[in-house]
Amino acid sequence: MKKIKMILGNSFKSDIRVLKEARTLVKNGYDVEVLAWDRENELLNKEKEEIEGIKIKRFYPKAKYGTGKKQIFAFIKFVLEVKKYLKNEEFHYLHCHDLDGLIVGYFCKSKDNKLIYDSHEFFAGYKSLKINKKVYLLEKILLRKVNQVISVSDSICCELQKMYKLAKKPILIRNIPYYYKIDEKNNLLREEFNISQEKKILLFQGVFLEKRGIENLILMLTKLPKDFILILIGKGKLKEKLLKLIEENKLENRIYFKEFIKNEDLLKYTNSADLAIYLLPLLSLNSYHCLPNKLFEYIQGEIPVLFSNYPNIKEIIEKYNVGLTVDFNDKRIVDKVEEIFCEKFYKSYIKNIKIAKKELCWEIEEKKLVDLYNKLNKEV
Repeated sequence: MKKIKMILGNSFKSDIRVLKEARTLVKNGYDVEVLAWDRENELLNKEKEEIEGIKIKRFYPKAKYGTGKKQIFAFIKFVLEVKKYLKNEEFHYLHCHDLDGLIVGYFCKSKDNKLIYDSHEFFAGYKSLKINKKVYLLEKILLRKVNQVISVSDSICCELQKMYKLAKKPILIRNIPYYYKIDEKNNLLREEFNISQEKKILLFQGVFLEKRGIENLILMLTKLPKDFILILIGKGKLKEKLLKLIEENKLENRIYFKEFIKNEDLLKYTNSADLAIYLLPLLSLNSYHCLPNKLFEYIQGEIPVLFSNYPNIKEIIEKYNVGLTVDFNDKRIVDKVEEIFCEKFYKSYIKNIKIAKKELCWEIEEKKLVDLYNKLNKEV
């Protein structure tokens, strides 16, 4: 049995992409162990555990998320602890998630195993509209030891190949949910918040953070007729600011909050809305190249979408005709919302979504991951 060590820079508490990939590989006969950095020591009582056949080993060098360079010494300790742990382990593949995982893998790789780089973001353009030269040089050096690159959007795959002159184009494995069967539309949100059938429910679900365009959604509602309601599912440190903005604009009876829902129940609530909106501002090259998993969640939840018109997003929405895209600062956003609700268009979007979701699901996407490993197994 081929053994895979996945290296992850978080505690593996709620990383759905990594969980799906690990599940797929276990299901296809691989021995998978996730080596996770629990930097905030959330799961000290779970140093070793097993979930659905996936082995997990956690490491605890203490650091705080979002503190940048202050984490460097804890990260070095994580690298050394993983390297020491792997000295006594037999394995064939190091599957490294994101740039921090790749750094660890670079120092742990030997001639007896292969290194896979699974890039969930465009790291060289993560915080700016220009390439970060330091990150570029670091990634370029690390890629010398990599046998295969994976990424989450086609334009990131193209950029990585072009920037680093890779012999092989990275494999596109999008962050797509499992197929979710819906027999008929439900009214969970309407019942919970006492919203009549005549009103239209707009939806945002996710973490409430700065630079996610949530404030703009609230302001947009002031320009829409009063039969439009906005529901925000999630939580985050921006919530107090959002509540203040809602109060200032006298929208208390048109905007509702719902706390995070268990992942297995989320799409039930998604389905009870009428339109999902995600207007991400263009803050970096990473934003430009993004392909948010939210888009696929909404499609599985069978509601039309209005998203920022970045290339990968636009390609999916136009190919399957499941909604519209718009510039983040476009003054016609309100018009676009009302256009989607035109009866002829809306029925067409729903019909197209029911077809699209059969293709845009993990059961289809995972085949590319299995094929990748099958090919690597055949290489000498």
